[in-house]
Amino acid sequence: MHDVSEITIQGRIMRFISDELGISAREIDLDANLGVYGLESVAASKLIGTLEKEYGLELSPVFVFEFPTIAALSGEIHRLAVVHAQ
Repeated sequence: MHDVSEITIQGRIMRFISDELGISAREIDLDANLGVYGLESVAASKLIGTLEKEYGLELSPVFVFEFPTIAALSGEIHRLAVVHAQ
């Protein structure tokens, strides 16, 4: 399993948004709703798949919409990864 610190998870999500949606990482706000960046169903599903694979978790397809900011999403993934590792 990869590093599960919140900072690392935030960076992974930011790289995904930057790569998939063509947005500079400098323009991404951790507290902005991911919809602001155009993250819709297809890209959200792809992000969930990426995070599941990277952190060994099973996440709901609507997980991104339940935790709609990078800060909220990374915090919940961090929590789940720590629990999963125990």
